[in-house]
Amino acid sequence: MLLIRCRVAGHFVLQNSDWFTVHETRTTITGPAGSGKSTLLKAMRSINPPSCQPIQAPFAAYPRHVSSGQYTRRVIPAKKTAVIGVFICDNPLRDKLSAIDPDFMKTDRIEVGRRLDNSQWVTYVEIAASSRWSELAPELAELRRRFPDSADDRVLGPLWRQCETPAATDRIKGALASRCNELLDQLAARARDENDRALIRQAGFIVNRDARFAAARQATRQALPVFVYLQEDELLSATIDVGRIAGKMRQQEESPCSCADLFFLELLGLDQFFLRQASAEQIALRLQEDAVRLVSAGRLLGERLRKYLPDPGPHLSLTLTAGAITLHMESGQANNLRPPAIAGHWRWMLSCAVSAWHISEVQGRRPILLLDEPDASPGNREEKIELEAMLRRLSDSCQLVVCTAGEDFLADSGKRCQLRQEGENGYRVSE
Repeated sequence: MLLIRCRVAGHFVLQNSDWFTVHETRTTITGPAGSGKSTLLKAMRSINPPSCQPIQAPFAAYPRHVSSGQYTRRVIPAKKTAVIGVFICDNPLRDKLSAIDPDFMKTDRIEVGRRLDNSQWVTYVEIAASSRWSELAPELAELRRRFPDSADDRVLGPLWRQCETPAATDRIKGALASRCNELLDQLAARARDENDRALIRQAGFIVNRDARFAAARQATRQALPVFVYLQEDELLSATIDVGRIAGKMRQQEESPCSCADLFFLELLGLDQFFLRQASAEQIALRLQEDAVRLVSAGRLLGERLRKYLPDPGPHLSLTLTAGAITLHMESGQANNLRPPAIAGHWRWMLSCAVSAWHISEVQGRRPILLLDEPDASPGNREEKIELEAMLRRLSDSCQLVVCTAGEDFLADSGKRCQLRQEGENGYRVSE
């Protein structure tokens, strides 16, 4: 699935971003400090965040009251959408959806949104998620004609009477769908021939569209791209304190650690289940016993990540101490006895590469990386050029949305937008 459009609304600063186009490779959004760049990216992340970023209240800072003239009305979080993404339905997903309901052959666009209460919704453009009563009425009229005595039946009579109350525009779902299915099950037990059974199946198909759409939404959620938000404080750590991370995960904090750190540990074979269950002593023992394997796994991972990283360039290596893993960049020279720990633009590059590899190769999803001012950290012009080249290479495999205060960073992006202030209405995205 490819993200093609997005919209964020309701924040104090970024009150209404308007719809903006997301390029299939790189989208750059510029704006001054305080214009809402981080707010925009964090709202986008909420569409489908990775499991290591389970933010419980992503829209807590959004207003709960809206003023218009002399009137103020309360915002109901369960009804107010804060962010919407529009995706292209690719062929593999369309095939899965069409196996659930042939109507999905018509779908081209899928909308996914998050409400202020953090609930998620999924809709399919131009395809109704449930049937109206008027669509079922002809089949029920024919069934009533085919079963003339059913209206006086002790079981069927009450069911028929319940089916006389809905209006033509009522949606068939929930309790109404349950009553209809109960009626059809009773009629199926009394069917006399194949014509009766075919009509009952047709009526059931109309009634259960809502249930099929529930299955389609589940399939869509399993195929959604994963949005990974990266900023300076959430990059891959130079030294990953495995014991500390495990302790925070057991406390079930909202955001226990950097996703890049967790992704890296999982790629080494230290999965989240082990980290949540193991004690500090067990983790230290595991690192000691698996030291040779982990170092080897780190080197292999470094070679795999070169798919995204500058070539030629230093190689990734690991050293292990009690409960911690330190990452180094080795030049490969014989006199390179103490390679430096990762820092600066290499932390950005490795964080992006690890995230992209984990999402695409391990989770089998399309990654969307949301990068918050990767060019803001200190560094010379050569390092920024190297970072830009790496991001261009990375965008061949995933979508990038990059917020920056620099007008010249990634100047060749497929789409460039600006956050501009419009009077008292906060900042909006201008394409």
